[in-house]
Amino acid sequence: MEIVAGATQKDTVEQIIQGAEKQVMLFSPYFDPWQRLTEVVTRAIGVRDVKVFLIVRGGRDAKKQLGMAKRWEKLGVEVRTKDHLHAKVYLSEKAALVTSLNLLKSSVLDSWELGMLLTQPGDSVILRKLHTQLRPLVQEVKEEHHLSVARALDLTPSLSISGLEVDLPAARAKPVRSSRARTTARTTTKTTRRRT
Repeated sequence: MEIVAGATQKDTVEQIIQGAEKQVMLFSPYFDPWQRLTEVVTRAIGVRDVKVFLIVRGGRDAKKQLGMAKRWEKLGVEVRTKDHLHAKVYLSEKAALVTSLNLLKSSVLDSWELGMLLTQPGDSVILRKLHTQLRPLVQEVKEEHHLSVARALDLTPSLSISGLEVDLPAARAKPVRSSRARTTARTTTKTTRRRT
């Protein structure tokens, strides 16, 4: 375990990505990467076929953060959001940096940051525990993403087939009336109310 402070964190994040063989997970609430970081990610994906996941803050911040991440998505990075994300963790199968540093140009240039670097083989037990803790979060984020994409595309959970509307989750079927039938039904109801 090593304490990493100040500007060296930028280099540490880049080294974690450069040393990855299979995958990298980057948890950064706020995102506006510096140029060299984008170059390192491009090489990891293009040359070494490393799978890169980027999780940014969701909720009110999602639109801005996803907008900033569009370029990385085009490179092949899987970008997701997590509401209320505050943790900053950058890890591969070999190393992890738990830090105060967001992947922001401004953080690298203007802020003094502090973090803990965990590496193989010395920190193997802690790295395994960190991966174990983060795996369910990554799965949850993937599931949330699929739901938000469905909402964004307005994929409603019902299907209309031959005059029947089927509510898929509840598997109920109910007749769908034409606009003329609805008008007739309203008129009949009004007339019945007046008579009573």
